Amino acid sequence: MFSTLKWKLEIKRLRQLSKRRGQPSLPELIEGHSRHPAWRINVPGREDVYMCSPYSTGDGYVILVDALKFNIGWLQAGPGQDDSCKLRCHMPADYKFHEAVIGFKHGIENPVPLAEVSYLEWGSRAGIRFTNGMTRSFWLLAHDAPAFPIFTGCHYSIDRIHEIAGLAEPMPVTMI
Repeated sequence: MFSTLKWKLEIKRLRQLSKRRGQPSLPELIEGHSRHPAWRINVPGREDVYMCSPYSTGDGYVILVDALKFNIGWLQAGPGQDDSCKLRCHMPADYKFHEAVIGFKHGIENPVPLAEVSYLEWGSRAGIRFTNGMTRSFWLLAHDAPAFPIFTGCHYSIDRIHEIAGLAEPMPVTMI
């Protein structure tokens, strides 16, 4: 119960912060980088980092998300699952956080693949869930990146994630 209260307080705090901050700028699509679309992500007080669409994309979609709203959608799935969101203050303590630090240091030469997410509903719970990329998402959120791209291959998830946190129309990877 105590952890559920912490989650609710964090969601309330992030909603207030989101209202004060307004809509963030979109991550920049880097044209002609490679055969995989890549984006420059602004990270306040740090060098920009780069992410690219996953290497096996099929017919998936990229959604540019407002980081605060995405964080709220992930927290709404609640605590206690393998891919539950941590509170921001606990994200740097994740056991794989150092891997994201190393991954983002490679810059545009070797961009980090986008996190692969979906939106799931089970019982009375619903929210953003991860297939891959939790740690890199922790890194982006812990370092206050205002916006970043994510990937989903689940057609049901496209509209739901866009409703929750989308900044622009979802993009089919095959069209980027």
